[in-house]
Amino acid sequence: MALKIEYNENVKPYDTSEKPKRQTRWSLWVIWAISYIVLKYYKIKIDKSLAKNIQPPYLLLCNHIQFLDFMVSAMANYPYRINNVVSIDGFNISVWLLRAIGSISKRKFINDPHLIRNINYTLSELKDIVGIYPEARYSFCGITSVLPNSLAKLVKLCKSPVVVLVFKGHHLQKPAWAKKRRKVKLEAVKKTILSKADIESLSIEEINDIIIKAFDYNDYMYQKENKILITEKDRAEGLHKILYKCANCEKEFEMYSRGIELGCYECNSSWILKEDGDLECQNSDTKFNTIPEWYDWERKEVRKEIEKNNYEFSFIAQALSMPHPKCFIKLGTASFSQNMNGIFIKGNYNDKDYCLEKHPLENYSIHIEYGFPYLNKKDIVSISTNDDTLFFISEEGHKIQKLSLATEELHKYCKRKKIAQE
Repeated sequence: MALKIEYNENVKPYDTSEKPKRQTRWSLWVIWAISYIVLKYYKIKIDKSLAKNIQPPYLLLCNHIQFLDFMVSAMANYPYRINNVVSIDGFNISVWLLRAIGSISKRKFINDPHLIRNINYTLSELKDIVGIYPEARYSFCGITSVLPNSLAKLVKLCKSPVVVLVFKGHHLQKPAWAKKRRKVKLEAVKKTILSKADIESLSIEEINDIIIKAFDYNDYMYQKENKILITEKDRAEGLHKILYKCANCEKEFEMYSRGIELGCYECNSSWILKEDGDLECQNSDTKFNTIPEWYDWERKEVRKEIEKNNYEFSFIAQALSMPHPKCFIKLGTASFSQNMNGIFIKGNYNDKDYCLEKHPLENYSIHIEYGFPYLNKKDIVSISTNDDTLFFISEEGHKIQKLSLATEELHKYCKRKKIAQE
């Protein structure tokens, strides 16, 4: 069911079809200056040896860990312009500024024909780089997030070379669930993975395999390989947000974190996040030695619920919307529920009911973010249509990680089921 909120007459959806601009010369110098200073401060090493002689236009695919990614990308591709694909909430800073720096607007996790046309326009007419962060949100546990299947189709359609820029250590320095930065060695590797000739000769499946392989990263393996020690005394704070299910008693949403400790209120189990990134249980056997291993187990547990056909999740939240990035519109409270049939949202604005239904096949993932900067650093869930984006702030924000996993697993489950029926 399509979303229809009765806004006032002066509220119009943002026109995402508007063609992007080349980065202005003044904005280029500002971006490069700020990025240069930041890279010097953090002593970031950029390896471009595997992307020698590559010149625009090309598609630049980057993994996404934190805002720092954009600055590293700017210097990794210096002295060329980059038109980055930016989510509509990023335009909340200033539509004029974001367009001046060449940003291409989009709404997360939807099929947007305007985006495809604007990417092609940038490559074919502006002859610039298009920067895409296909994970579409920060990695939660320092490994590759789900990538859209449509990525290889986009590459085939654009017929431009593809370059990958993989950041290493960015998650360790500022995990998505943490409030503070740590002192960590940072690196980035730039690599050309597909030429025009490759794109013409290879199939969609072959291109997809090449991208997935090139995009593979694990910050905790990087930590081990480089013998990085994170000595901060609050390094585990916030970890319970993503490791929400106890590995011992298997109770959900009873986890807590403080200092270097992760614990469970239900069974009193306790783990220490060690300086080398390992987890060590203090009062029983350690089932999962690393954060990615624990997170992967949670995903499998959600998958079991789905395969048993008994998954459901719901909460009441403060709802806001962003039809246009000028401001967030407060919609009051709304109900958000998810089950085997998809996502269902119900609310009331200006004394008129609105609702939104999303089948599992419509969203391969969903946007959740901890400490969302544009809403007083609250933990949020957001979901988009082509003309609007809804944001939800729940009192039970520590539960939203399961929602993210379930959306991805429901999509896979329904896709397999559909293929089996054809």
